[in-house]
Amino acid sequence: MRYRPRGLAIPDPGSITKTTTLPPVEDRVSRAQGPLADVGTQLLRALRNGFHASNWELVSARESSTGHPVGVLGPQVGYYLPQILMETDMHGPGVDARGATFPGVGLFVLLGHGRDYAWSATTATSDNTDTFAEVLCQDDFHYRWRGRCLAMDKLQRTNSWTPSAIDSTPPSSETLTVYRTVHGLVFARGTVGGKKVAFASARSTYGHEADSALFFSRMNNPNFINGPPSFRAAARLMNLNFNWSYIDSEHIAYQLTGWYPQRARGTSPDFPILGTGKFDWKGFDPSRYEARWLPQRKMPHAVDQKYLVSWNNKQAPGWAAADDLWEYGAVHRSQMIADKVRRGTKGKRKMTLAELVQAMELPATQDLRALKVLPIILRTIGRPKAPKLRAALADLRAWRRAGAHRRDLDKDGRYEFNEAVILMDAWWPKLVRAEFQPALGSAGLEAVEDIVPFGDHTRGTPGPPSFFEGWWGYVSKDLRGLFGKRVRDPLSRHYCGKNSRKRCRAALQNSLREALDVTPAQLYGFGDCESDPQPSCFDRNTSTIASGLSIDPQPFQNRPTFQQTVSLSGGVPR
Repeated sequence: MRYRPRGLAIPDPGSITKTTTLPPVEDRVSRAQGPLADVGTQLLRALRNGFHASNWELVSARESSTGHPVGVLGPQVGYYLPQILMETDMHGPGVDARGATFPGVGLFVLLGHGRDYAWSATTATSDNTDTFAEVLCQDDFHYRWRGRCLAMDKLQRTNSWTPSAIDSTPPSSETLTVYRTVHGLVFARGTVGGKKVAFASARSTYGHEADSALFFSRMNNPNFINGPPSFRAAARLMNLNFNWSYIDSEHIAYQLTGWYPQRARGTSPDFPILGTGKFDWKGFDPSRYEARWLPQRKMPHAVDQKYLVSWNNKQAPGWAAADDLWEYGAVHRSQMIADKVRRGTKGKRKMTLAELVQAMELPATQDLRALKVLPIILRTIGRPKAPKLRAALADLRAWRRAGAHRRDLDKDGRYEFNEAVILMDAWWPKLVRAEFQPALGSAGLEAVEDIVPFGDHTRGTPGPPSFFEGWWGYVSKDLRGLFGKRVRDPLSRHYCGKNSRKRCRAALQNSLREALDVTPAQLYGFGDCESDPQPSCFDRNTSTIASGLSIDPQPFQNRPTFQQTVSLSGGVPR
């Protein structure tokens, strides 16, 4: 968290009232209109609804068994029937590509391949949104900006609907009302220092969703794309926040894209800032909703690195995440893929395409907590005297040695190592609470948990765990620091046992003892899993049905919905 005092507008405690539930990333009332705008809107919806499970992996030519790069590229946009993505094959003047696009707005292939290259993306979750506190004047719908008292724009939209043949929703309508300032949509009101303010969300891409089509027009054009430099030139035209991968027969490349504001000097990018105009983004022009964005050369990028892996992980050291993202740390799910790719390219080893597919596919059923955090937990907890605790730890060790998978290979309705999976799901929230609550207090712990849940399986709602959002990094770093390992960028204190190894070990053993009393029904007995309270039921990938057909829930897989495997042996003459 970056705290700087200039222009700071921290709301008075208890003064905030939400005025809209509209998500800033997908404004229902936008300045963009028409089919090109729909491309951007669809991408933003995909970003919110599923791209947090996307991944891609690239191995350079020198590390590949063929002498040419290999890649596995996969965006994730959730599970629907019919699917959000459709495959299309497009050929014509300036267009020669095949891949995925959104039904109804298929102007270009969005994720796919050209004649002799391929590309894909994962969500970047970088910081392109700020909150400005508009100081009110005259009444609740006027605000001060650059010495003037301006009226807010009032935006209204009426939606109506009637049921379809497969929908029992009664016919009705709604009218949405939202107010807008020069900075963006007003989403809350409150006071700062006793003065009434309106909080507006400023997103760099607001009203410019259609601009993203310029990038796709280049990527679909074989006369333009002929190597990493041309790929990066096209990427300069993409204003949305994505991690883009590129591969051809000789090169691999990565480029973070997006319009990232250059903030006023001395202001804090993680907190609300006064919207009077003095602390606006550099070069901010509200008439066009543009500013002097960060140059591409200052964004994370790479060409022909040994290998590249993206699973919504941190892009580069020192690169800022979005204000509401707290998951980056010592442990991230991308390591489950990167570790396998690293082993496959270590020393004189050369990686095959099949091995790269396996490096992506195996983590799709692995439990991040067991694979990456359990070793330090076992070291911390020691060898309890109680036989039942020792037996429980032995089960967890055996599960991890076998790969820590959540999968049912023999199709008997139960996971292999089912008891260990159940124990981990029961133990994790109790372990986190035992480790951090003594130092934070119950109120402090709950406040932090409201921002970052302990993990996927603390929510009490069936659904596949993504292992993106959770306390794995906090647990690992705290325990490694306390039990003798020097850690980079240590926490401000040792939380477990309040810096006492003995108290920490006792707390973790007690939490394990409590976890053994938790029943599967308490963990998984919700919704469709009430009659079969098992993790294999709770974890299933369930599609959202939007047609007359249906599809049964599928076994848990934490992997993309549209997949490319790429190995090119040569290029096409230009």
